[in-house]
Amino acid sequence: MKHNSIILFGILSLIVLTSCTKYWPFNHSDQDVSFSGYQIPGCNQNGGLFKTLYNDTCFAYTFDENLTIDCCVNANCCPDEGRFEILQQIKNDTIFVTIADTAANLCNCICNYIVHLEWENLPKNAYTFICYAEEGLKYKESVSR
Repeated sequence: MKHNSIILFGILSLIVLTSCTKYWPFNHSDQDVSFSGYQIPGCNQNGGLFKTLYNDTCFAYTFDENLTIDCCVNANCCPDEGRFEILQQIKNDTIFVTIADTAANLCNCICNYIVHLEWENLPKNAYTFICYAEEGLKYKESVSR
């Protein structure tokens, strides 16, 4: 009975400490970071960040108040919008992004799509951006204010 009380006290103490962020030993400054990501509609065959071969890469960013990244992802050309699931995670000074094609193999063609990513309230002035897509590691870029 005494052993169960000690365990219960420990669990309750952990809950109280985690709910009081000023006492929790981890940095919660990234909690205020907001993220949005979406595919720019259409196959990027002319202009923009398009390169001559579909397997070439493109990458552009601005980092003032917000970090904005536009990058290309190759995918099946049907449908040409709303086809990607974008997941992101920030660990220390590294931003990890995974872009998954949710509509693969519908047509017999490949398009170069532009994906727009944006973060607000990033606390650091420099990050490593790492992006994975269907073909594996797509980008590993340094971005700074």
